Amino acid sequence: MKPFHSFLLPLVAFLALLGFTGCQRDPLYDLTNNLLVVVDIDGNVVNMTTTPDPETMYVGLYDPTTHALVTSGYIPGVKGTIEADPSTYDVITFNFDTEYTQLRNTSNLLLAEAYACGVSQSINRSFRSLCSMLSTRSYEEEDIVYPPDYLFAGTKDGIMVPKRDDGSIFTISLEASSLVETWLLVIGTVSGMDYVASAEAFVTGQVEGMLISERQPTSGPATLYVELKSNPAKTQFLSTFNTFGRYPSEDGEVYVVLKVVDTDGNEYSYQWDVTAQMTDPLNTAQIITVDQELSFEGQEVGGGLETSADRWEQTEIDIAI
Repeated sequence: MKPFHSFLLPLVAFLALLGFTGCQRDPLYDLTNNLLVVVDIDGNVVNMTTTPDPETMYVGLYDPTTHALVTSGYIPGVKGTIEADPSTYDVITFNFDTEYTQLRNTSNLLLAEAYACGVSQSINRSFRSLCSMLSTRSYEEEDIVYPPDYLFAGTKDGIMVPKRDDGSIFTISLEASSLVETWLLVIGTVSGMDYVASAEAFVTGQVEGMLISERQPTSGPATLYVELKSNPAKTQFLSTFNTFGRYPSEDGEVYVVLKVVDTDGNEYSYQWDVTAQMTDPLNTAQIITVDQELSFEGQEVGGGLETSADRWEQTEIDIAI
């Protein structure tokens, strides 16, 4: 049998190690650094048919002088806690649950940017093919992007986070509103909708990316890819699309470019200048209408175009031809 002191040394070493690790305190879990963040979402967006319900909100705290990110965190929904040392911060928040709205440069408050996601190669080829067939092609070099998802963002400068030795939680209240607009697109009076196999539109002259804090365009113009549906009466092409807005250049034109494929495989292409509608300050309903009769024929009946529902189910837009 080993002498008792041969067990004593390892035991003392183990207890010393246990005591050492037990005295360590990770600042990450220091409850005195907790901040409660509450975000009020402004859901008053023209043509938005759903209630904003973000899954996750990003909260970034930045140095007011250098604008560099100091710390950040994520809260579930619109209320939650993050960690931050006592100091003065500029704060930004936005929802972090988007698919077609991408984010970059979030390490600097003034450079944080939201931008629209590029389309697939097949859609890009489809648009380039349209450009080659149409006479007016001022937009042919634009990037082709999907309409952005709703991004609700807000900032607040100069928030002083105090030292809290009593265990109390400091609350930051923020307001967030949408960087994205929603427009309605109505095309034609259509006859022969049963002969339409597919229809897609492209809206040119739009903002591709936007600074989140300043809400200023960073790039563009770009062209949005817009999927079309038929109204229940099968007399109009309809869609809603999101955009960061028209690209703000003096000579910036906005075109709606339409591609239709009938059930026999024939392709039809059209374009319309809708700049005046998108820049009209009286167009508060944010509706773009294309006043043209369109007719399609074919040998085979039974188009694959989906019928739009929801908002359009009981809506008929009258177009004066």
